[in-house]
Amino acid sequence: MPRHFPDVLRVPPWAHAFGQRVELGQRHCELPAFDQVERNSHGKPFNFGVSVRVFQHFPRPIHPTGREGRDIPDKNWYSDCRNYSSRYAMLVKNASFHYLSIFIKRGCMDPYRNPFAPGAGFPPPELAGRDSILEMARISCGRAVRGKPARSLMLLGLRGVGKTVLLNEIGNIAREREMLVSQLEAPERNTLATLLYPELRRVMRSLSGFEAAKQIASRGMGALRNFAAIFKIDIGGIEVGVEAAEPGLADSGDLQHDLPDLFTVIGEGAKAAGKGWVLLIDEVQYLSEDDLSALIVSMHRMAQRGFPVVMVGAGLPQVAKLAGEAKSYAERLFQYPAVGALDEEAAKLAVRKPVEEEGEAIEDAALDSIFARTKGYPFFLQEWGSTSWDVAAGPGITFADVERAYPETLAGLDEGFFKVRYDRLTKAEIQFVRAMAALGDGPYPMAGIAKEMGRDQSSLGPARANIISKGMIYSTDHGYLDFSVPLFAEYLRRRGE
Repeated sequence: MPRHFPDVLRVPPWAHAFGQRVELGQRHCELPAFDQVERNSHGKPFNFGVSVRVFQHFPRPIHPTGREGRDIPDKNWYSDCRNYSSRYAMLVKNASFHYLSIFIKRGCMDPYRNPFAPGAGFPPPELAGRDSILEMARISCGRAVRGKPARSLMLLGLRGVGKTVLLNEIGNIAREREMLVSQLEAPERNTLATLLYPELRRVMRSLSGFEAAKQIASRGMGALRNFAAIFKIDIGGIEVGVEAAEPGLADSGDLQHDLPDLFTVIGEGAKAAGKGWVLLIDEVQYLSEDDLSALIVSMHRMAQRGFPVVMVGAGLPQVAKLAGEAKSYAERLFQYPAVGALDEEAAKLAVRKPVEEEGEAIEDAALDSIFARTKGYPFFLQEWGSTSWDVAAGPGITFADVERAYPETLAGLDEGFFKVRYDRLTKAEIQFVRAMAALGDGPYPMAGIAKEMGRDQSSLGPARANIISKGMIYSTDHGYLDFSVPLFAEYLRRRGE
């Protein structure tokens, strides 16, 4: 252990540099405040996690007051510090110590410049491997505003593959074409009527600003009043001046009849105004069967009438089956692009390009390691890329940096991404998913799960249904299940409870 500061020198004369912004060429970073550094067993500061280097002859230490001091840490002390250096790199000079340079290695990869964006719905710095899906959306939006038939989209994929990011990007595409955009997320415990009402009202108000659509929008506001009353939606008051509600318009109390009426009014208004409307709905799997049916019927009418209305939904893989069960023609009404793990080329691009745009580099071996362990899943790529940047000594990110970041990345995922989902399960449901994980990687046969649990297959129906409703597993085929969360089986095996 390096010798601690003598009592006379609790705060060394160069300590003022800590907490200051210093410059290393084109790199900028802030050193930790002096009172935040590590302390030794005597409660006195030492080490600072610094690597000390003397560039030229190291003269005899001189106290700032001019006294030659035995109190001043000597050259050997700095050598000791070198042995305890860690992840910082920053240049600090002090007139009291000629030509002394302290490199704080963490500053080499400035955390303020970390380009990665791990988080729910955070746009990644490079949206790699999704060009075909975005092109589908561009074509649908472009055809809609030209009055041409346009198929809606339903994005299907596991958790953490970037469905929400794609919805946001498609919204941007629609806005670039000056279309009206409504975006919402289907909650687990709410009705579609309650969810849609504020957005429908906002669209009606937007259309009322166009002279050609003003009368249609006014009629639509009356229909909304009917709709809110029949479905008992708290509307917070309707503005004075709205036309009297039209009897028989969106007032039957059956969502499969009333919602298409409202969509029709919006479609007519959008067409009259020369606009289009794009409805973006996330987490579609949480919609009830009746609500999903009403939504499909509404979009079917839009297609039949040639209105400039496009819907883009996103949900777990079972949404395609749910939509088909709700209305058989749903398979022809929507396109169902799969949003899965990125292939090797796209995955490496998603990591390499952001690093290079910050003026750094990443070794090919580091990219190989990241792809192999994340299996190309976008959220994991962002997590590991972010941690690798933070731990890297710089310049650039090496294979050793990526390997060093792996335990920290895994711990962060286990305590966040995975644990949040695990904690939603009951004890009985945990037994069910642990039995799945014990079988290896999915898909998992129900017969195998029942055997692993020592239970009769018919007795597992309630647990299976509850876990599916929570969005944790889904049916891949008759009698087979799989996790909706990538690498969740590996997480369960790591827990090993």
